[in-house]
Amino acid sequence: MNSPTFNPTFNPTITHIDSQVLHVSSKTNWWFVRVRDSSGAVAWGEGSLNGWEPALDALTEHLRPSWLGLSLQQAQAQLHVTQAGAAGLLGACVLSALLQAVLGLQAQHAGRAPHELLGPLRRQQLPLYANINRATTERSPAGFVATARRAQAQGYTGFKAAPFDGLSPALCATPEGRERIAHGIDCMLALREALGPQARLMVDCHWRFDEAHALQTLRALEPVGLHWFECPLAETRAHWPAMRRLRAAAGEQGVLLAAAASWGGARLMAVPYVFDPVINGVALLFAAAIGVVFGYVPARRAARMDPIDALRHE
Repeated sequence: MNSPTFNPTFNPTITHIDSQVLHVSSKTNWWFVRVRDSSGAVAWGEGSLNGWEPALDALTEHLRPSWLGLSLQQAQAQLHVTQAGAAGLLGACVLSALLQAVLGLQAQHAGRAPHELLGPLRRQQLPLYANINRATTERSPAGFVATARRAQAQGYTGFKAAPFDGLSPALCATPEGRERIAHGIDCMLALREALGPQARLMVDCHWRFDEAHALQTLRALEPVGLHWFECPLAETRAHWPAMRRLRAAAGEQGVLLAAAASWGGARLMAVPYVFDPVINGVALLFAAAIGVVFGYVPARRAARMDPIDALRHE
């Protein structure tokens, strides 16, 4: 990261850190860290890990004392994002959010845009697409089309859907699995017919396929003219050969294979991609314990109260 231009006598320190959750939809939460420094400036960082918000909050609370009092330069120099750390993916999310906020504060004090501290501007615009999946409550071809048309009316020309609900690798070869695959294909075909040939269409498979059925589905979707085919298989090392074969098949159709985000992101950040079952198991138990403690304790306290008083506190 490029060093921002600072007044050498001005070295603000971190004075306040808290975390906040934005409930975006019935299925989606976004998780943020807010950082204030000794000048009163405030900046935000995002580290969403859907469903793990209580654990992210608890980890932030636990680590806060070690961060308070650091100067912005110290925070940038001392905090490193890596899944190989003691807190695994949870820790990487929290540290990433904190460092984003620190970058925002540094940019404010340097009078520059945050991206300028990372390097030269590469492009003036980035193409956006509408992720129509979670806004589609009617999970049918007509339901996906209706959501896409609303997005199209707002000016979007790219659309991503995840229509393979309830599918899993174990189900793929069963009658139920084949039915779910056919339904998802029908949804994508309906989107192409409704939106026209110029729309960029993407499908997110959410790791629901085995290799054979992912390949069959990719071929069945050829009339759709996909822009990309996302996450057909879990991005584990064991699946890398299968992912290479799927990438080759997708390339023959002129389709991008969007996958291996965790591994690829780790490579881009020059940190090792490590899946540690012990760390992830501990994180799972930690999150479960938070849910039990912060659910059971208030309920037990309320149970001991007079019902009228309990309702009043609610």
